[in-house]
Amino acid sequence: MIKKLLLIVFLLVVGRVEAQSQYSYIDQNAKSVPDHLKTYQEIANHLTKNLVTPEQKVRALYVWIAHNVQYDIHKLNIKKIRNTSDEIIQYVLRNRKGLCQHYSELFSAMSTSIGVKNYLIRGYTRFPNGNIPDNGHSWNAVKIGTNYYLIDITWSAGYAINDKWNHEFRDDYFLIPPKEFIKSHMPFDHTWQFIDNPISDREFAYEDFRKLNKKGQFNITDSIATYEKLAKLKQLQNTYERIITSTTKNRFSHNSIEEMKYNLAVESLNYGIKKYNEYVHHKNHKYRKPKIEDAVIKDLIDKALSGIHQAKRILNEFSPNDNELTEMKLEVLEEIPKYISVLERE
Repeated sequence: MIKKLLLIVFLLVVGRVEAQSQYSYIDQNAKSVPDHLKTYQEIANHLTKNLVTPEQKVRALYVWIAHNVQYDIHKLNIKKIRNTSDEIIQYVLRNRKGLCQHYSELFSAMSTSIGVKNYLIRGYTRFPNGNIPDNGHSWNAVKIGTNYYLIDITWSAGYAINDKWNHEFRDDYFLIPPKEFIKSHMPFDHTWQFIDNPISDREFAYEDFRKLNKKGQFNITDSIATYEKLAKLKQLQNTYERIITSTTKNRFSHNSIEEMKYNLAVESLNYGIKKYNEYVHHKNHKYRKPKIEDAVIKDLIDKALSGIHQAKRILNEFSPNDNELTEMKLEVLEEIPKYISVLERE
């Protein structure tokens, strides 16, 4: 998130009491873990060790995160920094608080560690009171069998009113079918609606969901399979291209879309820096521990340059209205030539 709202209210729909009663035993055992468990892998393994189905395992992770991570209202005022996913996860585990990205990054990492197919999704939302804030948001999806379901742990963990966080578990955003979830959550990349007839930004803004009753031509399973075969940098590039070509620039989504572009640029930059660090590691070991071929070394440098150049291109192609986001964009652009110079020298 970039801006701070004067009033943030996570108003939740009526709880699915009957549907969720089947999880009573799991919920009771998933609210806490032994203090000696520190990493997300250790916690995820402990929570799911006696569970059988992916649904049960996902439920345990969802309950633990919602009960043990508080929304950090005051962090909304802090300038966004270019944290990697690993840094975000370490922060939330250490402090047990964060913003929506902390919830979703932690859930994604824990799900992956126990073998559950999942997706971290960024977009914007509509609260049940009808308001669509300019702030971006993030949530998760899981694939169970051949079906996709959506989860928003941030909204399930509590709600905020006038700068005060109420950490109160509300079991309303767990394994929601895509055609129901889209009524309140709009992904920047429409692929992650998981719908064969995707809703446009305009239709979302005006709550026009007539399409949901009609069969569409979009093959979501094939599209996701194709996307997942791509290298990470190519995935980021394709996501960016889909966002800038398919998203309507309206007053509800512009700021959120620009924030997403910034995040994609940062991910590309972090990708490039990661590849450079891998190269430095091999260089420090004189390319012998383990022994590595020249072609592999060159490939690491090429990938590092590609990631950094892509970050520069994305940053140059967007103009946010938000002053803070503009400042962060300029700061990153200032640093990029230093990275390029070092890599070209190597």
